[in-house]
Amino acid sequence: MASELLPAHNIGHFPLDRGYLFSANGVVELFLGASGAEAGVAHFAHIGGMLAAIALMVYWSRPRHHSWLD
Repeated sequence: MASELLPAHNIGHFPLDRGYLFSANGVVELFLGASGAEAGVAHFAHIGGMLAAIALMVYWSRPRHHSWLD
């Protein structure tokens, strides 16, 4: 899903799949939120935003059925 919406990323000369990038970011946010490191940053809010974005992409990727606008 995300690969359709965002361009590819390269770190140096190494291509990085977006799924790995987003997963690593989620794991880091979860670790920092659970450990209490970097106080003053709402790590669980970032995780909630990631989950909301995934839910929205899943909703948008569903086939459209009968709509009153059709």
